[in-house]
Amino acid sequence: MACGGSIQTQNGFQGEGVFPRCPDCGGYHRDTTPAFQGLVLEACAAVIPSSTRLSREFHADDAAGNWRFDTGTGLFTIEAPGSGRSHAEFHTIGLWDEDSGRFRWSWAWEEGSRPPTIKAAEHARAVGKHYWLRALTAPELYVGETEAWHLTMVAAYLSDLPMVAATPAEVGKIFMALHRPVWEN
Repeated sequence: MACGGSIQTQNGFQGEGVFPRCPDCGGYHRDTTPAFQGLVLEACAAVIPSSTRLSREFHADDAAGNWRFDTGTGLFTIEAPGSGRSHAEFHTIGLWDEDSGRFRWSWAWEEGSRPPTIKAAEHARAVGKHYWLRALTAPELYVGETEAWHLTMVAAYLSDLPMVAATPAEVGKIFMALHRPVWEN
């Protein structure tokens, strides 16, 4: 990425793409690295079908159902009326602030608020370091909601996790990658 053409973020992010901070100029530039773009396509092709299938199978998208997650136990629980309860281990990937467009990887959260469930995000960071993918190693990025999903799918894909989810937070949404749910006995 060459310096120049950085986005303005003081009035909130408006646009498409993944914009990590440039270590040279401090601005935020669109990541157009072919390796990263290819990884996003691979991850979406793998995770979207499995996530959709598992969401239906375990009624995670059922309007009458209920789901919750517990960072203390690392369990994501889905309760579907008439179908029972299922559980899946989850990994917190990042927090996306809808108003500003800021996405912060879970490994970059302040030490006091870092969940213990960040292994998939840490693995994505390690892969990013190995292959020089700034979008996976910059602590914060500016992205739209679609790109926040893409980053979550990349982290899930790199850790062989078949399902992704998001939940509202105080500011924005928390994005997660999940293991395959299992029905409770």
